[in-house]
Amino acid sequence: MTAITTLLLCVGALQFTVDWAGFRARGDSTRVEVFYAVPYEQLHYSKAPGSGVEARFAVSVTMTGTDGDFSQSGVIQKRARLQSFAAAQRAQTTFVDGFSIIAPPGRYALVVAVTESVPGGVNSGE
Repeated sequence: MTAITTLLLCVGALQFTVDWAGFRARGDSTRVEVFYAVPYEQLHYSKAPGSGVEARFAVSVTMTGTDGDFSQSGVIQKRARLQSFAAAQRAQTTFVDGFSIIAPPGRYALVVAVTESVPGGVNSGE
């Protein structure tokens, strides 16, 4: 039996949620699927080419073994597009996406941050 302990804490102006699942693979690796959800109203938008509006943001991730033997990090550039704010409000739109990391079995600290550049600064959460 494998025990899993999760502590989720979101800090910063941009509030979003994170969830994960681990899947054993053959041999000495595990696939960790990480999913995040950002409510549409947390992002800042500009006019999109064609029609609608879009928000551009970056998702950064760092996964580090508590024993220090494994570390992986990266940044993913994303776009969230809306046809209209009224439709997004009616549907309570949340942008959900995910990524996976292959890692050896072990205990890890996982940090996910969402950051966007906005006039006058940065909007971010971790």
